[in-house]
Amino acid sequence: MTLRNLIVSIWGNFLISGHRKQLFYQRQIASQFFWRTRQQQEIDNVETRDGKVFGFEFKWNPKRPISFSKTFPKPIILSFRE
Repeated sequence: MTLRNLIVSIWGNFLISGHRKQLFYQRQIASQFFWRTRQQQEIDNVETRDGKVFGFEFKWNPKRPISFSKTFPKPIILSFRE
């Protein structure tokens, strides 16, 4: 594993852990998943809460595009970048 891959993994883990704590403190119930298409496109965290689907993409590289909205027509996208 390269240093960059390690940093990206730690970054994503930090953000997901922080979000899960926030849900816990606010007493919100949510189902969380990792999402990947057959074309290997992925979303770091997909959450269903109150009948809505939320996609979370954690980027260390702000130039990489996000394609989740092409697959799902009206998602709520929250993008966290370095």
